[in-house]
Amino acid sequence: MRFTINRAAFLSALKLAAGIAPRKSPVAILSSVLLRVESPTKLTIAATDAQGLSIVTSAPIVSGEKGGGSCIEAKGLLDIV
Repeated sequence: MRFTINRAAFLSALKLAAGIAPRKSPVAILSSVLLRVESPTKLTIAATDAQGLSIVTSAPIVSGEKGGGSCIEAKGLLDIV
């Protein structure tokens, strides 16, 4: 998975998804966001919490290779961006 994205668009979508992901959870994967390149122009960001609340949002990408995804710890990624 490789893509180029506008920082402001990515930050906006990431903040929305990271707000759902709990900071501390007994199930580590719940503290992560799922990043997937859906097409050469679209990045999807998904998160869920332990109670079943989920969110899926997207952001336009400048360029990318279709396919691929990764789970990344939400707070850590938000701190980097």
